[in-house]
Amino acid sequence: MPKEEQKNLERNEPTIRNIRREGRARAAFQQEFITKWNAVLSAQKYGEFLYGTVSSVTTFSAGDASCAALEVLVDGTIKATIPFSEIFRDGEDVLNLKAADTSTEKGKKEILNRQKAFCERLYGLEVPFLVKETYADRAGDLDLPNDYFILGSRKDALLEMEKGNFDPDHPRILENDLVNATVVSVSYRGLVVNVEGVDVRIPSNRVTGRYLENFNELENLYQVGDEIPVIITDVSQNDKGQVILQVDSRAAHNYLKKSYQGTLLKEGQQCLATISNVVTKDAGKITVFLYLDQYDMSAFTGVVPASAIQNEGLRAGDVVRVTVIGFTDDGMVYVRIRSMHKRAGRTLR
Repeated sequence: MPKEEQKNLERNEPTIRNIRREGRARAAFQQEFITKWNAVLSAQKYGEFLYGTVSSVTTFSAGDASCAALEVLVDGTIKATIPFSEIFRDGEDVLNLKAADTSTEKGKKEILNRQKAFCERLYGLEVPFLVKETYADRAGDLDLPNDYFILGSRKDALLEMEKGNFDPDHPRILENDLVNATVVSVSYRGLVVNVEGVDVRIPSNRVTGRYLENFNELENLYQVGDEIPVIITDVSQNDKGQVILQVDSRAAHNYLKKSYQGTLLKEGQQCLATISNVVTKDAGKITVFLYLDQYDMSAFTGVVPASAIQNEGLRAGDVVRVTVIGFTDDGMVYVRIRSMHKRAGRTLR
């Protein structure tokens, strides 16, 4: 080989190595993408669940209608789109959209914005879905989809889960069962959680026994994707045959704390507690609900004369010193208030 040609070859050797390296990388990507794409097609054919992580929110248009949509990543590579109408079984109820005016452009825009705002709270959530439609434009030497589209339905996936878990003849989940629920959304209105395929709203005042100065604090306590324990308090069906659940997250929390009763916390023991609510039971009778922050437990005073509370001027947010009197079967701590420790917003001197 002539010396000049040899020098050119040596000079271009790094470029040649890079080209070969890029070629191997593209071939590996090709194989990985084809494998994952075929898995999507198989899931569509056989009705298998796929799971994707919410990565962005977009607008989905079908004809003249538009709605918000989730974009989810499957295995970190394949992107699927789930329109708002395919996210929830009762999307209108979730956002209370029935009262919105859809006859005007302003009303339609308001609905779209509310849908997007709700969907943005779902970032990072792992979503099960069934594949409804797929499309791919195959072109190029790599024989890969330059452009592809996957339409998914979380709603259909949840309906299949619901059938398996709440079959009337052979239910897997029953009333009074303690189960884990996945937090789907957090707002000042409360939590939306998914329980074995059924979305359930837990109002703000039923989420926790803690004292909350305002319900926006729920966003500091819970995050989308969190697993929280709940007790199934009611299982019923609506007129469409759909399962309706009532759940209690506070009761589940209390039940799981029963093991600390008599060990970490004992009768006669004194501790501090924050008043979470003062409830009038009957004329002249009041029950005070408290939270033992040190032990992460809920407590109550039982029914006491209103005068005993009113004379002290007790209100939600006050920190008091209590004595443990006993424990209930459902995990609550029965206490007696001894003295004021700290008024809500200031410390006693």
